[in-house]
Amino acid sequence: MDGAAPDYDLDDTLELTTAEQVAAIGNLARFRILETLSVRAATVSQLATEHDLLKGSASHHLKVLSAAGLVRVVRTAKVRGGTERYWGRVARTFDVAPSNPAHGRRGLLLRTVAEDLDAAPPEAEQQLLVTRLRLDPAAYQRLSEQIAALVAAAEADQTPDADVANLTVALYRTSAAARRHQDDDGGRS
Repeated sequence: MDGAAPDYDLDDTLELTTAEQVAAIGNLARFRILETLSVRAATVSQLATEHDLLKGSASHHLKVLSAAGLVRVVRTAKVRGGTERYWGRVARTFDVAPSNPAHGRRGLLLRTVAEDLDAAPPEAEQQLLVTRLRLDPAAYQRLSEQIAALVAAAEADQTPDADVANLTVALYRTSAAARRHQDDDGGRS
């Protein structure tokens, strides 16, 4: 990731296989904690301060993320006779598995992103593009691959000291299109 990697080791991708994992990310405070941990490991106190949370609240959110297998303790440090735990993500990217019971509820994650976008300062650089496309299966697949390549190129082009920019991409067939394809297949999808 061209120097933009956090200060600890983590996997590239974690496939989310449980509804609890999706629900854990579908909370704005936890979403923002995961953003911070994508850059550096942090303690409960550091996360509480950065995200204007009570220490107990930050601790609760970390417990939820940890129970879901999304974060872990990546190192410890001795401080004033105690041990301070530094938390990190388990992966750079979380991918909702098609077999996940919450796969159909991925909109929860988009609602969290929408809350984050709404909270961004109005003067911040923002771009939002919503469009409807009529794509046959081959064109849909090509576009999906192009988006993946564009995201990979952007990830490789990161600068460690640059401002953070969030990117959320959703390419999906509408419910009407899905029903139509199911009817075309005689219900064999």
